[in-house]
Amino acid sequence: MKRLVVVLGLAGGMLVLGAGVAAAQELEPYLRDAGAAEFSGRQVVVTYWDGDESAAGVYSVAQIDGMTLVQAEGLGLMVGGGKMDSEHNGHSLAVAEWSDWRLSDRYETGSTRETRQLGRPATVVSVLEDGAPRLRMIFDDATGAPLLSEVFDGDGSLYRMAVMVDFDAAAPPMPRTAAAEYYEVLSSSAPVALPSELGGYWRADTYVGPESTIQAFYTDGLFSFSLFRAEARLDAGPFDDGDRMEAADRTYLRLLDPGSVRVFWNASNATFVLVGDLPPDHLEVVLSELPAPERPNVLVRAWRGLFG
Repeated sequence: MKRLVVVLGLAGGMLVLGAGVAAAQELEPYLRDAGAAEFSGRQVVVTYWDGDESAAGVYSVAQIDGMTLVQAEGLGLMVGGGKMDSEHNGHSLAVAEWSDWRLSDRYETGSTRETRQLGRPATVVSVLEDGAPRLRMIFDDATGAPLLSEVFDGDGSLYRMAVMVDFDAAAPPMPRTAAAEYYEVLSSSAPVALPSELGGYWRADTYVGPESTIQAFYTDGLFSFSLFRAEARLDAGPFDDGDRMEAADRTYLRLLDPGSVRVFWNASNATFVLVGDLPPDHLEVVLSELPAPERPNVLVRAWRGLFG
């Protein structure tokens, strides 16, 4: 079997800013200003799972001219304008086009209020789903930069927090990005055996990956995930060291990162990897609408029962 390699960035904890019509009109100015803001500082990102697991990271963050640089432990990832440069593996990727942003009508905005964050005047913006908090963000009034975001699971518990602990309303010079000829351009593709909608997330873009894999990007305007499908059974690779996750009465392999969750499974005729920032209750619905992990046959289950 082939070994699946998934290239992942460090910026999962940075909120994906991109979102019914009234809510979108209320959110759009904040998101537009956040995308154009120039700033630098340090950010702490923590993700909690089932109340007893967590993953945390501390990142240096800088944003200028529509480009965001996230660094940790000497490695960095620069994203913006449809391009990504990674110091981890030397990959430079680009997409030629992508779909316009819109927000699912399952969301509505709550009332805003003034506050202070890091000693600076700021505004709290809340997003509700079915009347319950789903996202709370604090934006710096002077620059528009996001200073804090909190994502909540369906039961109201805190799922992810990303907070700036140091903030400077100026950005240092950015390192040079790769020359245009060194970018690997991801080609758009007609959808292949991937649903147009999953759990309230719509398929916004689809790309051709290496070795006949397909990558589809799904979003509801607030959260997003990429779904990779390979027409073959693949080794679990780094997921061999992951945890088993029960969802929709099925078992998957899961890796938890500070800003994202990664899920792997082999179905009967394909291998899937899901990478996203969506909350656990959304994830369970999405997985329930995809092909189930293949169950080992009776002899394999008996062998594993005896010898592990």
